[in-house]
Amino acid sequence: MSMDHPALLTAARTLATDVLNANWREDGGYTSPNLDTYPWQWLWDSCFHAIIWAALGDERAVRELEAVFTHQDAVGFVPHMGYQLDPEVATPLWGRSGCSSISQPPMFGHALCELHRAGLPVGHLVERAVAGIAFFGEHRRTNTGLLRIVHPWESGADNTPRWDRFCPGGFDKARWMTAKIAMLDTISFGPTGAPLHNPAFDVAPVSFAALVAMNAADMGATFNVPELSNLAVELGDAVASTFDPSRGTWVDQLGDGAPAGDDDVIDALFGLFVDRRPEARATVADALTNEERLAAPFGPCAVSRSHPGFDPTGYWRGPQWPHLTYLLALACRAAGLDHEAALAEDGLLRGAVHSTFGEYINPFTGGPLGAHPQSWTGLSIVHAAHRDRSAR
Repeated sequence: MSMDHPALLTAARTLATDVLNANWREDGGYTSPNLDTYPWQWLWDSCFHAIIWAALGDERAVRELEAVFTHQDAVGFVPHMGYQLDPEVATPLWGRSGCSSISQPPMFGHALCELHRAGLPVGHLVERAVAGIAFFGEHRRTNTGLLRIVHPWESGADNTPRWDRFCPGGFDKARWMTAKIAMLDTISFGPTGAPLHNPAFDVAPVSFAALVAMNAADMGATFNVPELSNLAVELGDAVASTFDPSRGTWVDQLGDGAPAGDDDVIDALFGLFVDRRPEARATVADALTNEERLAAPFGPCAVSRSHPGFDPTGYWRGPQWPHLTYLLALACRAAGLDHEAALAEDGLLRGAVHSTFGEYINPFTGGPLGAHPQSWTGLSIVHAAHRDRSAR
């Protein structure tokens, strides 16, 4: 691609405006990730959409974030899907009307802070976001201080090689889907219906704890919420204890504290949000610049190129995922890895424009994969918006 950076950014802003406007559901107050494949509301998608709307200067950012909390329960649990436009369509799957029975990384904390920094009115959502983040600290903590998830879908990366050990007979896409559906029946719920534990998938990923910590830290500092600041510190200590420099990554645990896998994948590197020791910074820098690991021209691979399961076109098996690239770039900036952050940001921008907003992107060709166009790829404009805001 011969376009220079300003032209790429202009093209990305045009795409983001067009795609988000086309996917906006006025009757639901949210943006569908893709009108055909993903017509409903997803938790972290909507949080990312709110951030993109804010970067575009559009007050729909607030409405999008408000919609995230539509089905929040009394203990703070926020479901990962909302079916506002057809409440009964997925009741047979989830066993409840209007929403799903599991959650996702609570990116509403970071989104709320981003909207606040952009000057948008979000004070009425602070209490809801605090409760949503605190839910994980109060109800999902393991003995080693990490956080359980109750289903692969809660991680957001449901087909990652990290979960291959839970697929009977080894990873197979169809067999894994059958296993994931079956896992919905083994979740244990609390009195309000919040999901608390799953003996069939008792996993504590470092990425999930790191993202909860990142959201808690941002909320705690921005809105002066000591309980969330304290939770961020506790989770950060737990994540840091899993770092293994010989493996070049943070290592997931099972619920009982046993190691659960050390696959070299991009989301495991979210440990950098809370662990900025020199050895941690060095391994992330290596991952983003090493062509045997994640480095690629159209944004970092989601799975190491040296991993036996690497597939640059496979769902969660190797392509570039815009939201994961956005998050790792944020972590790099916070950790002082400005060169590596710029590599990720520039790769995200190139991939977004070249793919015309693919859900995920071939990291070598920039070709679109999955649903197309997908709204969260608008995150490609957000880092530039951050720089513009800082310059004012």
